[in-house]
Amino acid sequence: MIRIVSNEKYAVDQVGSYGEKNLFASEIFIEHQIVAQQKEVRTYALVDLSSGRQLAIKTFARGHNSTLWTSPVTGAFGPLEASEFITLAELDLFINTITEDLLAQENSEKILWRLPPQYYQSKVHTKVQNVLFRQKWNMDEFDLNFHLPITHYEDFRDNLSSSKRRELNRITKTNPAFNEAVTAEQRKCIYEVIKMNRESQGYPMTMSWEGVEALSHAIGENMKFYRLTRDNIILAGAICLILDQHTLYVFYWGEHPEYRKDSTIIKLAEGIYLTALEAGFKTLDIGTSTEHSEPNQGLINFKENIGCQVTQKITASISKNGK
Repeated sequence: MIRIVSNEKYAVDQVGSYGEKNLFASEIFIEHQIVAQQKEVRTYALVDLSSGRQLAIKTFARGHNSTLWTSPVTGAFGPLEASEFITLAELDLFINTITEDLLAQENSEKILWRLPPQYYQSKVHTKVQNVLFRQKWNMDEFDLNFHLPITHYEDFRDNLSSSKRRELNRITKTNPAFNEAVTAEQRKCIYEVIKMNRESQGYPMTMSWEGVEALSHAIGENMKFYRLTRDNIILAGAICLILDQHTLYVFYWGEHPEYRKDSTIIKLAEGIYLTALEAGFKTLDIGTSTEHSEPNQGLINFKENIGCQVTQKITASISKNGK
């Protein structure tokens, strides 16, 4: 532990631990990425000196020889873990100290923070956005994130558009099977179907199978593989991450290009929803439908038609030169 700054009430320390509430901030995830992506990390904790209690924790990372610090190390977003009752004054001290310390490091030029979508721990991160604005951080990107609240199956069906409900009814009559894949062979087959789907639409996979497999070994049960099959053929598949006790995140999903006309993805979505409901999750995060703020209207239409809600997802930055 290294004390960065302190006053009569608080201290900000550089610590060797990580957050515990979100996968992207956890030790098992970050320690894997440090090796896989050759990153260095700095984790900061805000401490109440009277009680010794840790009020907030936050990690940033950068590649070797890079001038850019980022959060998350890698992943969809980088949460700040804190109580929803943390005050703005406490956040001001914490974020300002982190900013100054990171930019003071050798060869540091810029900090980039991909904030969580607005639904996620909204009380904490709405306060964070206020602090970043007042501390002159820039808004680099304004993305749109889509999620399904997990409530009741009837809500899932009711929130489908009429066309998606008809598609779901039609494919259900063909009796496909939804289940979790548990063997390495089954999981790789799901990956290959997703890869075919993305390539058929002009989108490359951002991770190789070897990378996905290594991550799955590192984070264990926090990665789930789901498939929709019929006659021993994978019609559609998904790779999901358990971000915390309330949130299941769709990391990748896709349908076999030869069976796209069967609207297999809506049946896959139903299966994932029901699995998340049974497991007690509150939110199924299906990710963004924008690329660096630019909308993919077809993807937006699909997610809205399966009942998704949309929230903002901001990427903020601050530079040593103020630009």
